[in-house]
Amino acid sequence: MSGESSSNLHLPDGPDFWADAYAQAEIDLSGRFEFVDEDLEDYKKRLGEISMTQAQMTDFGHLAQETGDHQWKGKISLDHRLASGEITMDEVNEFLELASGLYVPVTPGAPVRCIDPRTIEGYIDGDRTWFERPLGPQVPGGAPGGAISLRLALGDTISPISKSTLEEDLDEFTKTADRVGFAPGGHSDENAGQGRTGCAVVDQIDNTLNAFDPEQIRDLAFVTQRLLGDHAYHRSNMNVVVANSVWLRAYKDRYFKGKDDVFNKLRTENPHGNPRLVGVHPEIAVVINNVENTTLHTDHLNAISGGKLMLFNYDFWMTRATAAQLEGSAAMKSRYLHARTAVAVGTLMNITDGSQRLIIRNPSRQAA
Repeated sequence: MSGESSSNLHLPDGPDFWADAYAQAEIDLSGRFEFVDEDLEDYKKRLGEISMTQAQMTDFGHLAQETGDHQWKGKISLDHRLASGEITMDEVNEFLELASGLYVPVTPGAPVRCIDPRTIEGYIDGDRTWFERPLGPQVPGGAPGGAISLRLALGDTISPISKSTLEEDLDEFTKTADRVGFAPGGHSDENAGQGRTGCAVVDQIDNTLNAFDPEQIRDLAFVTQRLLGDHAYHRSNMNVVVANSVWLRAYKDRYFKGKDDVFNKLRTENPHGNPRLVGVHPEIAVVINNVENTTLHTDHLNAISGGKLMLFNYDFWMTRATAAQLEGSAAMKSRYLHARTAVAVGTLMNITDGSQRLIIRNPSRQAA
């Protein structure tokens, strides 16, 4: 997709669509859609003001805090960039302040997105069609990541693990996401090819699941508990997810066979739900976003910052909403929360060194 192709995007036109969509989602955005004759930059400024007042972002230190550094095996590093002088802590803080003003409402019915923050190929920040395109919530691995997490949570409940496939679980996850109000989505990247989708959650799932091994499980569980909170973390439910991960790896060849077909299916069913991302990974933070019906406009953030700094944004409210829509017991829904969070943590343990800042975005008292 090139910059010139933006006019070919099949996007809804006019403010009426957007106003109706958000009214149906019961999102109160007073004055949000009075932009017919408004300059795009003024419009962006107003969105930023809403974003800044609706939430507060709290820094909880390093992602790998109180864990073993040797368990974080990835190359994406904040500490190395600071030590080399490539970036400064002032730049990091300024970037996080900038990001806090770039959260926008999600679009009901839009495809879920991965937390990979790289820019969509061809994005033009000054093009209103690009800027206003429908944005779904960001969750690790998009829909395929949700499907894998669903299997880890449910085990043999929906079908025997030994006979299951990623494609079948994607269909099951799609039904649940549809009940929440979003379409399935994922992404590829400029290096994707035969046997490689371009999404680390799927392409490097073996390494992610290795985090469930005895060597790493204590740190995986610790960070999972840190993200879920003591009130929501239950070791018994985490243990079920860990046991299911062993069985999934035992049948991984069958389960992940034809994963290219899974992404081809996503592209066919929703051409705009599997964009091609470009660029490198300069992430310096992980944000857990608990403000319902909002997401980070990553392309806009990258355009402003020049892509020198990025962050992983995880719209955790979407994971809670998905768990609530699952059919089954409270324990089963809790297991999904544990599985989804653990897959996110396992992926981060695989691709980063854990030196990224952990930021929690909660609704502000002013907004409440």
